[in-house]
Amino acid sequence: MSPRLAVLLSSAALPLIALPAVAQDVVQTAPEETEVEEIVVVGVLTDTVLDREEIERTQANDLADLFRSTPSVAVGGGVGIAQKIYVRGLEDSLLNVTVDGAPQRGTLFHHIGRVSIEPELLETVSLQAGAGEATSGFGAIGGAIRFRTRDAVDLLEPGQDFGTMLKAGWFSNDGQKYSATGYGRLFGDIGVLASYVHVDRDNYQDGDGTERTATGAIQELGFLKIGGDLGGGHRISASYELRNEAATFGQRPNWAPLVGGAVFPGEGQRDTAVLNHGYDTGNGFSIESTAYWTRTEFTQDRFDRWGLYGADIESFGFDVRGRFETANNTLVVGVENRNDTVVSQYLGDPAMWQPWAWDPAIGRFEETGELYGLYAQNQWQATDRLRVSFGARFDDYEMDQETYGDGTTSDGVSFNAGLNYEIVDGLTFNAGYAEVFRGKEIGDGFTLEKRPGTLSLQPDLAPETVENVEVGLKWVRDGFTASAVYYDMAIDDVILDQLAGPVFYENVGRFESDGIELRAGYRWDAFAVDGFFN
Repeated sequence: MSPRLAVLLSSAALPLIALPAVAQDVVQTAPEETEVEEIVVVGVLTDTVLDREEIERTQANDLADLFRSTPSVAVGGGVGIAQKIYVRGLEDSLLNVTVDGAPQRGTLFHHIGRVSIEPELLETVSLQAGAGEATSGFGAIGGAIRFRTRDAVDLLEPGQDFGTMLKAGWFSNDGQKYSATGYGRLFGDIGVLASYVHVDRDNYQDGDGTERTATGAIQELGFLKIGGDLGGGHRISASYELRNEAATFGQRPNWAPLVGGAVFPGEGQRDTAVLNHGYDTGNGFSIESTAYWTRTEFTQDRFDRWGLYGADIESFGFDVRGRFETANNTLVVGVENRNDTVVSQYLGDPAMWQPWAWDPAIGRFEETGELYGLYAQNQWQATDRLRVSFGARFDDYEMDQETYGDGTTSDGVSFNAGLNYEIVDGLTFNAGYAEVFRGKEIGDGFTLEKRPGTLSLQPDLAPETVENVEVGLKWVRDGFTASAVYYDMAIDDVILDQLAGPVFYENVGRFESDGIELRAGYRWDAFAVDGFFN
C-alpha cells in the first residue's frame, strides 16, 4: 500500500486550499447533521457523502474534481471519456455505480471509463468503499457509488416558480465550459428541469510547459427531468440524459501516445432514461421502484490498420424495494433484474479489416446477460448505544456468447453483518463483515473476438466471491473529529481475460488487499481543516 497524506483548509471566504505536495489528495467530510439514506452501517467509517453544498464548494468540473477530497477514491485519466474511478485500487468495473438508481454497467473498452457525470447536475453523491450491505446491487465487489441528480424543486427559492442559470468558465490550461439550465414549477410540487452543457478543451500542457497530445476533447450533455411530489405519499420522476464526447485519442485513450506517434479519432455517447416512483404510507411502510434503460457506445478509427471499429452496450431493468420501519428497526426487502447486451464489430470495408481479423468470416460479435437478485437488509437499534445491521442477498447470473455458442450460469448467496457501538459519549466502535458474489457478466466490447482453436470460457469457470472485514474507531467532540479504520479484503477465483493463453476467460487465483485510513479534522463556524492518511 502506498501511503498518502493530505490536509485541507476551508472557510466561507476561501475556496478549497490544499497543500502543494498533495493537491489532488484531500479529505472533506459531510457535516454530521447531513442525512442520506444510502449511508450504511457496514464499513460506515469509510463511507462518504457529498451533499449539494460540498459539491458546489469544490466547483467540480469532472470526476477527478468531484472525488479529490475522498481518500478511498482515485480518478485516473485527463480526458473525460478516459477517466476511470478506482476505489481502494479496484477500477470501476468492480463497482456498482448508479445514477438515480440506473446502473452504469458493462465495459466498452478497458482503456476508457464506464462512468461520466456532470457535477453541476448532482444533488448528492454517496460512496460505499468495499463490499457492504445487500442493498448495494449486483456484484459490488469494490463497493458502490450512488449519484442522485437535482430536481427542479431543489433549485427553486421559496415563493419562486421558475428560474434559469447561465454559466461560463475558462480554463487556463486550456479550454472553455458553458452551460444553460432552466427549471420551473408545472403545478403543485411537480417541476421540470432542462440543462445543456458544452465543454471544449484543447490539449493541455504539463508542468514543464510541454503540450500533451490527445488530451483535448469536445463534450456535450443534454439533460431533462420532470417530477416531484404528487401528494398522498406518492413521488415520481422521469429523466433522460444524452452525453457525447469526441476527440483524437491514442490507440489506448487512457495512455499518453508516443511522441510523434499516431492518434486516432474516437467518439463516445451515452443515453440514459430513468423512471423513479416512491410511495410512503405514513405508517412505517414505503416502497421505491426504479426502471431504467441505458445505452453506451464508442467508436474508434484505426485508419492505419483495420479501420473503423465500434462497440455498444444496452442495459435495461428494474429495482423494487419495500421499507418497513418501527421505533428501533428498519427492514428493506427488494428484488431486481438487469438485462445486458454488448455488440462490437468492424464497421469499415471488409477488404481493410479481414486481414486483421482472427476469423475473416466473422466481423460482428455479441454477448448477452441476464441477472436476478433478491435481497433483505435489517438495521436494528438494539440499545441507545448499539446499532446492528445484518442482511443477505441471492443472485442468479446467466451469460451467453451468441457469436460462439458458449455461455455460463451461476448463482449464490452473500451475507453481511455489522455493528456500531458508542463506547462513551463521542467515541464509537464500528466493525463489519460483508460478502459479495459475482458471476461472469458480458465481456469487454473491444475484446469479444477470440482466437480460432481457443476456448472462450474455462469449462468449470467459477464465480468471483469477495470477503471484506473492517474495524474502526471514531471520536467526535466539540468540533474535533478523528477516525482510524483497518480493512482487509480478499477476492477468490478472480476472472481474468488472457489474450495470449489457450482460454480467454479463466479463474486466475486470489487477490488480497488491506490497509488503514486515518482521518482528523476540526470545524468551527465557517472554518474547517481536515486531513487523512491512507
